[in-house]
Amino acid sequence: MKLKQVIFTFIITVFFLEILLRLFGFGPYSYNSKWPEINMQPDSLLGFSHNIGTMSYNLYGKDITETILKDRNRITRPRLDTFNRYQYKINLYGCSFTHGYGIEDSLTYPYILQKLRNEKINNFGISGHGLLQFYLLLKEHSMNNLKPNIAIIHYASFHNNRNILTKLKQIEMERYSSNKAKLDSISFPYMKLNNDNVLEIYYEKHKKYKETPLIKYSAIINSIDKLIVYIEDYKTNKNEALTNQILMKKIINLCKEQHITLIVLGLTNDKITKAMLKLCQDNDIYSQDISKGLDTQEYKLSQNDNHPNAKACQVYASRVNEILDYVINK
Repeated sequence: MKLKQVIFTFIITVFFLEILLRLFGFGPYSYNSKWPEINMQPDSLLGFSHNIGTMSYNLYGKDITETILKDRNRITRPRLDTFNRYQYKINLYGCSFTHGYGIEDSLTYPYILQKLRNEKINNFGISGHGLLQFYLLLKEHSMNNLKPNIAIIHYASFHNNRNILTKLKQIEMERYSSNKAKLDSISFPYMKLNNDNVLEIYYEKHKKYKETPLIKYSAIINSIDKLIVYIEDYKTNKNEALTNQILMKKIINLCKEQHITLIVLGLTNDKITKAMLKLCQDNDIYSQDISKGLDTQEYKLSQNDNHPNAKACQVYASRVNEILDYVINK
């Protein structure tokens, strides 16, 4: 009899706890998106990059064409345009915001910017990338014919956890991936600080993650799972901001050594992004927030997708064009 009472009490307690958690906004895990890997391939330097060539897909009812050149650069000019007339290179480094995820080739911000400039604009924005990959790519370019006269880093606070290899990051890559075989072939670059606060860079194969049973159905299980992951990642997350700040200083030093003019642009208006822009300013690097006024639905791809749409790309291009005029002519 006592055993039955214990079981009954346990079931009732779990039932009411589940209801209580949901009333306070906690819920089961919802798979409402996929990693934007429609056009992805493994990359020995960067972990992954976009596939080379032209491909088309439909997103939110619109037909999208993406054209990626052999150097990982998304096209910013008509194919018949001659590259010889561009003697001055401006390389844009960033994530899907810079790449133009969900935007037609000719409507991306770098493509529009190219129409406004006499310099050669290269779009090296790659979906899912963070500051470490910007650094690795810029470092590679500084040693070959893709070395820019001006490098523009597009930074946002949400980049910070992308390259420190937290447990949560690995789980998200597995959850959002629609191509597990491709994901399993990727070695991700990640960085961490040693005991002397010196930045070290490593590569690690993607680790398979088996989803916690019933996480899609229970707020209790989802909450416990999040807490366990948070505890595991606490030490790494504690150093997240400092790690990225030290990496930004490495980017600054690289550009100074290679006589590359560096510009750092903020894509989000929050304390972490502002702090990074301030760090750049303190190191005599031109930096500016270009996100102001673009946080409304009018400038988003869809109601549930915060990527900038074609209208936002026009604003980006106009703002960056003015910044380039100032930096080049000062």
